Amino acid sequence: MDLPESVELTQLRAENAQLRAKIGGASMPIPALPWWKSGATITTLTAIVVASVPVTTAVQGWVQKNRELALEDRKQTENIRTSYLERLKVPGEHLRTLRFVIATTNDSPLRAWAEQEKKVVEGELRGLDDEIKRAEEAVDRANKSCSDNPSALGAIEDQRLKIVAKAGSIKAQSRLAEDFSDGNIKAVRPQR
Repeated sequence: MDLPESVELTQLRAENAQLRAKIGGASMPIPALPWWKSGATITTLTAIVVASVPVTTAVQGWVQKNRELALEDRKQTENIRTSYLERLKVPGEHLRTLRFVIATTNDSPLRAWAEQEKKVVEGELRGLDDEIKRAEEAVDRANKSCSDNPSALGAIEDQRLKIVAKAGSIKAQSRLAEDFSDGNIKAVRPQR
Protein backbone atom coordinates (compact mmCIF):
# COMPACT_ATOMS: atom_id res chain seq x y z
CA MET A 1 0.00 0.00 0.00
CA ASP A 2 1.31 3.13 -1.15
CA LEU A 3 0.61 6.08 0.91
CA PRO A 4 0.32 9.33 -0.73
CA GLU A 5 3.25 11.51 -0.56
CA SER A 6 1.66 13.98 1.74
CA VAL A 7 1.00 11.36 4.39
CA GLU A 8 4.55 10.16 4.14
CA LEU A 9 5.77 13.69 4.42
CA THR A 10 3.64 14.23 7.48
CA GLN A 11 5.02 11.13 9.14
CA LEU A 12 8.58 12.21 8.45
CA ARG A 13 7.87 15.63 9.87
CA ALA A 14 6.43 14.07 13.00
CA GLU A 15 9.51 11.86 13.42
CA ASN A 16 11.70 14.86 12.85
CA ALA A 17 9.86 16.81 15.53
CA GLN A 18 10.21 13.94 17.95
CA LEU A 19 13.94 13.73 17.30
CA ARG A 20 14.32 17.48 17.70
CA ALA A 21 12.46 17.30 20.98
CA LYS A 22 14.75 14.58 22.22
CA ILE A 23 17.85 16.53 21.22
CA GLY A 24 16.53 19.83 22.55
CA GLY A 25 15.29 18.28 25.78
CA ALA A 26 18.68 16.70 26.39
CA SER A 27 17.11 13.38 26.78
CA MET A 28 20.00 11.97 24.83
CA PRO A 29 23.45 12.88 26.32
CA ILE A 30 26.21 14.09 24.03
CA PRO A 31 29.15 11.69 24.32
CA ALA A 32 32.26 13.24 26.04
CA LEU A 33 35.57 13.44 24.20
CA PRO A 34 38.42 11.18 25.43
CA TRP A 35 41.03 13.02 27.61
CA TRP A 36 43.68 13.03 24.88
CA LYS A 37 41.31 14.91 22.60
CA SER A 38 40.35 17.51 25.22
CA GLY A 39 42.09 20.86 24.70
CA ALA A 40 41.93 21.84 28.38
CA THR A 41 43.50 18.58 29.54
CA ILE A 42 46.30 18.77 26.98
CA THR A 43 46.99 22.41 27.94
CA THR A 44 47.15 21.53 31.66
CA LEU A 45 49.49 18.59 31.11
CA THR A 46 51.76 20.68 28.89
CA ALA A 47 51.93 23.40 31.56
CA ILE A 48 52.85 20.84 34.24
CA VAL A 49 55.63 19.35 32.10
CA VAL A 50 56.98 22.79 31.19
CA ALA A 51 56.91 23.92 34.86
CA SER A 52 58.65 20.77 36.10
CA VAL A 53 61.84 21.49 34.14
CA PRO A 54 62.83 24.67 36.04
CA VAL A 55 61.70 23.17 39.35
CA THR A 56 63.84 20.09 38.75
CA THR A 57 66.80 22.27 37.79
CA ALA A 58 66.37 24.38 40.92
CA VAL A 59 66.18 21.34 43.19
CA GLN A 60 69.23 19.79 41.54
CA GLY A 61 71.16 23.05 41.96
CA TRP A 62 70.20 23.28 45.63
CA VAL A 63 71.27 19.67 46.30
CA GLN A 64 74.57 20.20 44.43
CA LYS A 65 75.26 23.43 46.37
CA ASN A 66 74.64 21.69 49.70
CA ARG A 67 76.98 18.85 48.74
CA GLU A 68 79.71 21.30 47.76
CA LEU A 69 79.28 23.24 51.01
CA ALA A 70 79.50 20.05 53.06
CA LEU A 71 82.63 19.03 51.15
CA GLU A 72 84.24 22.43 51.72
CA ASP A 73 83.36 22.26 55.42
CA ARG A 74 85.02 18.84 55.70
CA LYS A 75 88.09 20.12 53.84
CA GLN A 76 88.35 23.14 56.14
CA THR A 77 87.97 20.97 59.25
CA GLU A 78 90.67 18.62 57.97
CA ASN A 79 92.98 21.57 57.21
CA ILE A 80 92.46 22.92 60.72
CA ARG A 81 93.23 19.54 62.25
CA THR A 82 96.32 19.18 60.11
CA SER A 83 97.57 22.64 61.09
CA TYR A 84 97.04 21.79 64.77
CA LEU A 85 99.03 18.60 64.35
CA GLU A 86 101.78 20.48 62.48
CA ARG A 87 102.10 22.86 65.42
CA LEU A 88 102.49 19.93 67.77
CA LYS A 89 105.72 19.01 65.95
CA VAL A 90 107.37 22.24 67.11
CA PRO A 91 108.99 21.77 70.53
CA GLY A 92 107.52 24.04 73.13
CA GLU A 93 104.26 24.60 71.28
CA HIS A 94 102.48 21.47 72.51
CA LEU A 95 100.67 22.82 75.52
CA ARG A 96 99.99 26.24 74.03
CA THR A 97 98.48 24.67 70.91
CA LEU A 98 96.36 22.26 72.92
CA ARG A 99 95.01 25.09 75.07
CA PHE A 100 94.18 27.04 71.90
CA VAL A 101 92.37 24.04 70.41
CA ILE A 102 90.35 23.52 73.60
CA ALA A 103 89.40 27.19 73.75
CA THR A 104 88.41 27.65 70.11
CA THR A 105 87.15 24.43 68.57
CA ASN A 106 83.51 23.39 68.25
CA ASP A 107 84.49 19.90 67.15
CA SER A 108 83.78 17.75 70.22
CA PRO A 109 86.00 14.79 69.24
CA LEU A 110 88.91 17.18 68.63
CA ARG A 111 88.24 18.95 71.94
CA ALA A 112 88.15 15.63 73.84
CA TRP A 113 91.41 14.52 72.23
CA ALA A 114 93.06 17.88 73.05
CA GLU A 115 91.98 17.67 76.69
CA GLN A 116 93.38 14.14 77.01
CA GLU A 117 96.59 15.13 75.23
CA LYS A 118 96.91 18.22 77.45
CA LYS A 119 96.90 15.97 80.53
CA VAL A 120 99.63 13.79 78.99
CA VAL A 121 101.78 16.79 78.00
CA GLU A 122 101.36 18.40 81.43
CA GLY A 123 102.52 15.13 83.04
CA GLU A 124 105.55 15.01 80.75
CA LEU A 125 106.36 18.64 81.55
CA ARG A 126 106.10 17.99 85.28
CA GLY A 127 108.53 15.09 84.83
CA LEU A 128 110.93 17.32 82.90
CA ASP A 129 110.57 20.01 85.54
CA ASP A 130 111.49 17.47 88.22
CA GLU A 131 114.54 16.40 86.20
CA ILE A 132 115.59 20.05 85.87
CA LYS A 133 115.28 20.53 89.63
CA ARG A 134 117.34 17.39 90.29
CA ALA A 135 120.00 18.61 87.84
CA GLU A 136 120.08 22.01 89.53
CA GLU A 137 120.47 20.34 92.91
CA ALA A 138 123.31 18.22 91.51
CA VAL A 139 124.99 21.38 90.20
CA ASP A 140 124.63 22.99 93.65
CA ARG A 141 126.15 19.92 95.30
CA ALA A 142 129.00 19.92 92.79
CA ASN A 143 129.62 23.61 93.42
CA LYS A 144 129.66 23.01 97.18
CA SER A 145 131.99 20.02 96.79
CA CYS A 146 134.38 22.12 94.75
CA SER A 147 134.52 24.76 97.40
CA ASP A 148 134.90 22.13 100.17
CA ASN A 149 137.52 20.03 98.36
CA PRO A 150 139.74 22.08 96.03
CA SER A 151 141.89 19.03 95.11
CA ALA A 152 138.93 17.27 93.39
CA LEU A 153 138.16 20.36 91.40
CA GLY A 154 138.84 18.83 87.93
CA ALA A 155 136.62 15.75 88.39
CA ILE A 156 133.87 17.73 90.00
CA GLU A 157 134.03 20.36 87.24
CA ASP A 158 133.60 17.62 84.60
CA GLN A 159 130.66 16.17 86.53
CA ARG A 160 129.13 19.62 86.91
CA LEU A 161 129.47 20.35 83.17
CA LYS A 162 127.76 17.02 82.33
CA ILE A 163 124.92 17.84 84.69
CA VAL A 164 124.55 21.34 83.23
CA ALA A 165 124.54 19.89 79.70
CA LYS A 166 121.90 17.32 80.66
CA ALA A 167 119.75 19.97 82.31
CA GLY A 168 120.15 22.18 79.25
CA SER A 169 118.98 19.39 76.92
CA ILE A 170 116.02 18.71 79.20
CA LYS A 171 115.11 22.38 79.09
CA ALA A 172 115.48 22.40 75.31
CA GLN A 173 113.01 19.50 75.10
CA SER A 174 110.54 21.45 77.14
CA ARG A 175 110.42 25.06 76.10
CA LEU A 176 107.26 25.37 78.14
CA ALA A 177 108.89 24.42 81.41
CA GLU A 178 108.36 28.00 82.51
CA ASP A 179 104.64 27.13 82.82
CA PHE A 180 105.54 24.94 85.77
CA SER A 181 108.57 26.62 87.24
CA ASP A 182 110.67 29.68 86.84
CA GLY A 183 113.79 27.53 87.10
CA ASN A 184 116.90 28.79 85.44
CA ILE A 185 119.67 26.25 85.40
CA LYS A 186 122.42 27.47 87.64
CA ALA A 187 125.71 27.43 85.86
CA VAL A 188 127.78 28.94 88.60
CA ARG A 189 131.44 28.12 88.36
CA PRO A 190 133.12 27.34 91.66
CA GLN A 191 135.59 29.77 93.11
CA ARG A 192 139.23 28.63 92.64
